[in-house]
Amino acid sequence: IQGGISNGENVVVHVAFKPTSTIGQAQSTVTRDGLEVELRGKGRHDPCVLPRAVPMVEAMVALTLVDALLLQHAQCELFEDEAPLEDRPNPMGVTAKREGGPKQVPVSVGGEDGPISQRVDEE
Repeated sequence: IQGGISNGENVVVHVAFKPTSTIGQAQSTVTRDGLEVELRGKGRHDPCVLPRAVPMVEAMVALTLVDALLLQHAQCELFEDEAPLEDRPNPMGVTAKREGGPKQVPVSVGGEDGPISQRVDEE
């Protein structure tokens, strides 16, 4: 994180996973007592965890980046800033703003219009 947050460079993530510990085939093994047994894994056996790993990695990276942002914010707020809140720099950079204010959505709930309905006008 140090390079990407402190100097504006891209944040590069390298991820590695261990192989799946169970396979669909029976395996010969030995117990602690020296008895030969056959071990068969039960449950779901994924040959590749990649499809399930992508959302987990994305979520963990997001949590880590937000944690670093909150740490930065907490450290910067140790010394009180006299400037009004509107004049303080945004730690997230430029945020999106919608021109014209919030969109008005009329909703009709029973009454003269008949049964409960919802109507959204287009801009």
